[in-house]
Amino acid sequence: MVMQHLNMKTKLMYSAKKLFASQGFDKISVREICEEAGANIALVSYYFGGKEKLFNELFHTFVPLSEIKELIEKEDISPVDWIKELIYTNEKFRISDPEMAIIIDRETDMNTERTKFVVEEVFPLWRKLREVLVEGQQQGVFKFESADQTMMYVISCLVSVRFSLYKDLLDQDEYPLDVMVKHKESFIFNGLGVKYTA
Repeated sequence: MVMQHLNMKTKLMYSAKKLFASQGFDKISVREICEEAGANIALVSYYFGGKEKLFNELFHTFVPLSEIKELIEKEDISPVDWIKELIYTNEKFRISDPEMAIIIDRETDMNTERTKFVVEEVFPLWRKLREVLVEGQQQGVFKFESADQTMMYVISCLVSVRFSLYKDLLDQDEYPLDVMVKHKESFIFNGLGVKYTA
């Protein structure tokens, strides 16, 4: 999307997203966001009510919360199919908006007011994951010893790989969505003792 064709509120949001992803929320000032967007410094307060509320607006605008809610509420689906949908939804978001994915990863590693906000929005999905893992174990579909540890391994596989940090170790640092989904499905389901078929 070309910045000059966006309205000023949207330009501020894209500028903040870019800067928060590259340097972190705390290192970026309102002035820097406005300079990036070519905006008057008063406009962050006018449109958002401050930098913290701008962060919340980014989250609600760019994170696929409706898809996450649908996934949490989904019933009458096998544990394997639910986890496949989780992997696809997660990878689609991370590939389509890597800046927002980096912001969320960084904020969940910190203990700030923003962390609490992210946790309130995202943790219901991880609670549902735990329920699905236990359900699959009870059905004899998944094989693992600890639901706690297994949930953490699956979450780590889904959220913690920032390829840019390991670029020098990789033969290829970018993969299309279908390849990433296939690789993560294979890794997670093999770990859960499920015979994987793409």
